[in-house]
Amino acid sequence: MQARKTWFAGLCVFLYLCGSVYTLLSGLSTLGEGREYPYLYPAGLIVLMCAALFCAVAVCTLCARFRLAEGLSSHPLAASALEWGLGAAILLASFGVRMVYIRHFPMEPESDYKTYYEIAQLINRGTLLEDGAGYCDYVSMFPHVYGYSSVLALVMRVFGSSVWVGQVFNVFCAVAACFFLWRSAAMLAGRASGLAALALAAFWPSQILYNNFLAAEYLFSAMLLFCLWLFLVLVRVDISDGEPQTGLLLGHIFLGIALAMTSAIRPMAMLLLISILLYLVPSQAKLPLRPANDLPVSARVMSRGWIRGAVILAAYLFASALTTKSVSFLVDRPLAGGSASFGYNLLVGLNQESFGGWNQVDADYLYDALAQTGSAQLAQAACRDLAMQRLKAPLPSLLNLFFHKYSVLWANDDYGSTWNLLFLDQQGTLTQARQTFLYAARNLNNYVYLTAVAFSALGVFLTVHRRGTWAYVPATLFLGTVAMHLLVENQNRYHFHALYLFALLAAVGLHLLYEECGDYLVRGRAARTRVLEEKQAERAAMARIEEAQSYCAQLQQQKMEGQFDMASALKSGHVRVSVSEAVEKEPEKEPEKEPENVG
Repeated sequence: MQARKTWFAGLCVFLYLCGSVYTLLSGLSTLGEGREYPYLYPAGLIVLMCAALFCAVAVCTLCARFRLAEGLSSHPLAASALEWGLGAAILLASFGVRMVYIRHFPMEPESDYKTYYEIAQLINRGTLLEDGAGYCDYVSMFPHVYGYSSVLALVMRVFGSSVWVGQVFNVFCAVAACFFLWRSAAMLAGRASGLAALALAAFWPSQILYNNFLAAEYLFSAMLLFCLWLFLVLVRVDISDGEPQTGLLLGHIFLGIALAMTSAIRPMAMLLLISILLYLVPSQAKLPLRPANDLPVSARVMSRGWIRGAVILAAYLFASALTTKSVSFLVDRPLAGGSASFGYNLLVGLNQESFGGWNQVDADYLYDALAQTGSAQLAQAACRDLAMQRLKAPLPSLLNLFFHKYSVLWANDDYGSTWNLLFLDQQGTLTQARQTFLYAARNLNNYVYLTAVAFSALGVFLTVHRRGTWAYVPATLFLGTVAMHLLVENQNRYHFHALYLFALLAAVGLHLLYEECGDYLVRGRAARTRVLEEKQAERAAMARIEEAQSYCAQLQQQKMEGQFDMASALKSGHVRVSVSEAVEKEPEKEPEKEPENVG
């Protein structure tokens, strides 16, 4: 099934490019703040971007010049073995680096991470209702907290309840996310670009530095990328043979369930669902040219994008409702749902004094509302109503808030370093060596991050003159993340899952850049061939002209000398004189003399 290139896709491309430009401008403006040489860092970033682009163009040009892709495609088994060998090596190296890091940077859970850990322990012991009444109230207001905690509890039940077990589990989730990113990029951009995306994500500095936190982002990202990979697999299935597609139908049902499970970890998974539906609904798969009644019903159903979307949505809604009922039963509380479920996050996100970040005033308001009403639904609804009042603020102040929140979320990739510096210092384990390492890693974070953003923008830009591509889905997911966090609570670490999207779109950019370089070389060869043919034709024409000029000069010389070669002209047939032939055959007779007149 081919993605359709609609006006909405064009709008998303335009907005993505605008967002990328603003991200780069924000990053450049804040990169050197508080440094001894503040202008050196932005200049270094620009040099790095230019060097990376030059290297990418050079490598793509060389690969296209020697037709490496065609050479590998002629040996599919060798190419596949090489790809999987390199991919496995990168994944193993990434796993090893992360394990070494969490061993040398031990971290005790604090803040939200402590909440996840303690709820997981209570679930594991089966005493959540007895010993965790406060946590049950918390889950009733924020049901997604139970999702990651329940998975963590299952892991701890098998391997032990130490923090180390949770950190190792997150390492496995990180490697799994890299794996699904790799396979998704390979489907969208080919083997080489897929490996490039894998290498970028596997050794992304901030994601390695964040691995010692018991954060839900790793499990969420792994499940989100699994859903994206499964979607790409489903839309690539060829149904043009007209065979029954029952398995494909079940695959779409499973995708809806997987998206619902991902939403149970973090509600932002619904953004991927929306992105999929936006491009899947107007699409249509090709069927064989046969009467419709001769085709299986499952094949006809799966040929319609809107039916596929309806199947995914129905499975998602059913699984979400079942999950909500299950969590409500397990915590023995009615959960906040509907539009009220985002009430508190919306309230915090529209707080101009805290610039959309967490603040104690709004937290107290939520718990006071919960104490007064005794209902998570009513408490969240009260927060939503107050947030609507804040939304009536003057437009310039709201726009200023939105742009400030955008810069906080996207201008840098500091969260891995800054959160380590903060919590290690609070726990008294921040040594001078660790501090020096984390500050150095922070600079590397931002260089890698902003360069990846630039290459992802290049990838999206190069899709403008191409056919429709499913790469629009991750681009739209990024835009959905931007739009949501302009309104709700905002933190720099909330862009965690988008880093994989940047790596994926950067891989698409490398693939399209390779194709552009190949087209450039083909056009160059055609131009050189055309010039050579024109020169050969010109030389042939000049030779004919010179021959004609020589002949004319010869004739002119003969005319000037007054000579005419009659024998040559007669022989060549240019002149024919019949009288001369007669004269040549019969000799001329002498005239007879008249008799003399004697008389």
